[in-house]
Amino acid sequence: MIAVVFAAVLMSAVQQTPPPAMDAQLSTPAATTPPETVDEAREARLNERVCRNEAVVGTRFGGQICMTRREWNQRRDESRRLAHRLESGNSRQNSPPLATTTGR
Repeated sequence: MIAVVFAAVLMSAVQQTPPPAMDAQLSTPAATTPPETVDEAREARLNERVCRNEAVVGTRFGGQICMTRREWNQRRDESRRLAHRLESGNSRQNSPPLATTTGR
């Protein structure tokens, strides 16, 4: 069960990574516009609505999910935190027991 959740979290994190071309477009206006305009543009971009097709576990049909870029970023960050928490929890459970010393 944990493996299925972990795989779904990783898949959603990978799907949410923007392509490199998008990063180049973001950096170009910043060099030519004043800081106030850049902040306003960044805020407008974060409030832009984006729809993505995602696989739904347990069905052959996909689902379209629409959220703002800010919500997608929050979802990605939460998925990464969950994956990190699951990995660190599993590493503690699967570690060998500490060696005990005898009373010599």
